[in-house]
Amino acid sequence: MTPYRTRRATSIENEAIRVTVLHEGGHIAEITDTKTGINPLWTPPWPSIEPSAYDPVALLACVDRALRAFEQPKVWGRLMNNAMRADFSWDRSARAYLGLYERLVATA
Repeated sequence: MTPYRTRRATSIENEAIRVTVLHEGGHIAEITDTKTGINPLWTPPWPSIEPSAYDPVALLACVDRALRAFEQPKVWGRLMNNAMRADFSWDRSARAYLGLYERLVATA
Protein backbone atom coordinates (compact mmCIF):
# COMPACT_ATOMS: atom_id res chain seq x y z
CA MET A 1 0.00 0.00 0.00
CA THR A 2 1.21 3.48 -0.92
CA PRO A 3 -0.42 6.56 0.63
CA TYR A 4 -1.48 9.15 -1.95
CA ARG A 5 -2.44 12.53 -0.50
CA THR A 6 -3.61 10.86 2.74
CA ARG A 7 -5.62 8.26 0.79
CA ARG A 8 -5.02 4.51 0.67
CA ALA A 9 -3.57 3.62 -2.72
CA THR A 10 -1.43 1.16 -4.59
CA SER A 11 1.30 2.16 -7.05
CA ILE A 12 3.04 0.13 -9.69
CA GLU A 13 5.96 1.47 -11.67
CA ASN A 14 8.81 0.66 -13.96
CA GLU A 15 11.71 2.77 -15.20
CA ALA A 16 9.38 4.96 -17.31
CA ILE A 17 6.02 5.33 -15.59
CA ARG A 18 4.22 5.08 -12.23
CA VAL A 19 0.48 4.39 -11.98
CA THR A 20 -1.30 4.96 -8.67
CA VAL A 21 -4.80 3.61 -8.06
CA LEU A 22 -6.91 4.66 -5.07
CA HIS A 23 -8.38 1.88 -2.97
CA GLU A 24 -11.65 3.75 -2.42
CA GLY A 25 -13.41 3.79 -5.75
CA GLY A 26 -10.52 2.24 -7.65
CA HIS A 27 -9.88 5.25 -9.86
CA ILE A 28 -6.47 6.23 -11.18
CA ALA A 29 -4.98 9.00 -9.06
CA GLU A 30 -1.86 9.55 -11.14
CA ILE A 31 0.04 8.37 -14.17
CA THR A 32 3.48 9.87 -13.71
CA ASP A 33 6.50 9.97 -15.97
CA THR A 34 9.17 8.81 -13.50
CA LYS A 35 11.97 10.76 -15.21
CA THR A 36 10.24 14.16 -15.34
CA GLY A 37 7.68 13.77 -12.56
CA ILE A 38 4.95 14.98 -14.93
CA ASN A 39 1.46 13.67 -14.21
CA PRO A 40 -0.88 14.49 -17.12
CA LEU A 41 -3.89 13.84 -14.90
CA TRP A 42 -4.86 17.08 -13.23
CA THR A 43 -4.51 16.90 -9.44
CA PRO A 44 -5.61 19.96 -7.47
CA PRO A 45 -2.90 21.39 -5.22
CA TRP A 46 -5.46 22.05 -2.46
CA PRO A 47 -7.13 19.47 -0.18
CA SER A 48 -10.02 17.70 -1.85
CA ILE A 49 -13.60 17.66 -0.60
CA GLU A 50 -14.01 14.28 -2.32
CA PRO A 51 -15.13 11.45 -0.02
CA SER A 52 -12.30 9.28 1.28
CA ALA A 53 -14.41 6.14 1.08
CA TYR A 54 -17.55 5.18 -0.76
CA ASP A 55 -20.07 4.68 2.00
CA PRO A 56 -22.83 6.82 3.57
CA VAL A 57 -20.69 8.00 6.50
CA ALA A 58 -17.86 9.21 4.24
CA LEU A 59 -20.34 10.91 1.89
CA LEU A 60 -21.98 12.72 4.81
CA ALA A 61 -18.53 13.85 6.06
CA CYS A 62 -17.76 15.10 2.54
CA VAL A 63 -21.00 17.11 2.39
CA ASP A 64 -20.23 18.50 5.85
CA ARG A 65 -16.74 19.65 4.70
CA ALA A 66 -18.28 21.30 1.64
CA LEU A 67 -20.90 23.11 3.76
CA ARG A 68 -18.26 24.30 6.23
CA ALA A 69 -16.17 25.63 3.34
CA PHE A 70 -19.25 27.35 1.84
CA GLU A 71 -19.92 29.10 5.16
CA GLN A 72 -16.47 30.74 5.00
CA PRO A 73 -16.54 33.25 2.12
CA LYS A 74 -12.72 33.50 1.85
CA VAL A 75 -12.27 29.72 1.76
CA TRP A 76 -15.17 29.20 -0.66
CA GLY A 77 -13.95 32.03 -2.87
CA ARG A 78 -10.46 30.52 -3.00
CA LEU A 79 -11.91 27.11 -3.94
CA MET A 80 -14.01 28.70 -6.70
CA ASN A 81 -11.10 30.77 -8.03
CA ASN A 82 -8.78 27.77 -8.05
CA ALA A 83 -11.37 25.72 -9.94
CA MET A 84 -12.01 28.51 -12.47
CA ARG A 85 -8.28 28.99 -13.13
CA ALA A 86 -7.71 25.28 -13.73
CA ASP A 87 -7.65 24.01 -17.29
CA PHE A 88 -9.98 21.02 -17.48
CA SER A 89 -9.96 20.96 -21.27
CA TRP A 90 -9.34 17.86 -23.35
CA ASP A 91 -6.75 19.90 -25.26
CA ARG A 92 -4.58 20.26 -22.15
CA SER A 93 -5.02 16.60 -21.23
CA ALA A 94 -4.33 15.47 -24.79
CA ARG A 95 -1.12 17.55 -24.98
CA ALA A 96 0.09 16.12 -21.66
CA TYR A 97 -0.70 12.53 -22.71
CA LEU A 98 0.94 13.04 -26.11
CA GLY A 99 4.10 14.33 -24.43
CA LEU A 100 4.13 11.38 -22.05
CA TYR A 101 3.60 8.86 -24.87
CA GLU A 102 6.34 10.48 -26.97
CA ARG A 103 8.78 10.21 -24.04
CA LEU A 104 7.78 6.58 -23.45
CA VAL A 105 8.28 5.71 -27.14
CA ALA A 106 11.63 7.47 -27.17
CA THR A 107 12.84 5.32 -24.26
CA ALA A 108 11.49 2.03 -25.65
